[in-house]
Amino acid sequence: MRPAPTRRDALRCGAAGLLAFTGLGAAALLGAPACGPAPDDAASDATQAGAARGAPPPGTASAPNPSDPLVALLDDIAPSGEALVAADDPDEEAWLAQVVARLQRLPRLESPHFAGPSRLRFGPRRARGPVTVTHVRLEDGGELPLHDHRDLCSVLFGLSGRLPVRQLQPTAPAALLPTESGVPFEVRETRVDALVPGKAFTHTRTRDTIHGIGTDGSGGEYLEVTLRFGDHAGSRVLRVDPESPASADAGPRLFLARWV
Repeated sequence: MRPAPTRRDALRCGAAGLLAFTGLGAAALLGAPACGPAPDDAASDATQAGAARGAPPPGTASAPNPSDPLVALLDDIAPSGEALVAADDPDEEAWLAQVVARLQRLPRLESPHFAGPSRLRFGPRRARGPVTVTHVRLEDGGELPLHDHRDLCSVLFGLSGRLPVRQLQPTAPAALLPTESGVPFEVRETRVDALVPGKAFTHTRTRDTIHGIGTDGSGGEYLEVTLRFGDHAGSRVLRVDPESPASADAGPRLFLARWV
């Protein structure tokens, strides 16, 4: 029998689930434990029954429809994303601004079928080259725990509800951060706000590289557009000590963090 999951397992599964679904293989990159029910659970039986009917398993993107607005979105942003990855001096901020402007012209999306854990659920995923677009729903009480994005830039774009977002940035360069779990390092809180319809949060490979998303009352939906710079793109979950600021002065909010 599989042992009951721990809080640490839950944190790792939350980020691993989303990032694996966005095509990053994060379950392996994070070293996450097996997430979800054991193979002999009822959920597995339901998956097998769906497969017998020809239905795709949960978490699998369905075949894209040419009239799908997410396909049209990729048509517009993927070529410039591919060019950005190949550029000698890529301007990530300019590309992200273009993506946000395009997202703001997106037609209203119908709420799709969502698969995944009960409070962190995944709808359609569309990918082309290094660019991936994922429709995500957080049910009330769900969370995507704080995690970093290595060799990635991305946009979070609100579709419904109100989802609190916290963004942070390590004070040391990425190359100087510890790689093992449990070793403290300093992070600066850069933004605490809410993701609401039409609002966007962005991050580059050097700005606001850590974020987490929660819920506030009734859950909500958002799109995540991710651009991968190479095969080593990935993520790690971290824990920030809320009671022990690294600095007590009146300057930026600094905290100690540790990889989970």
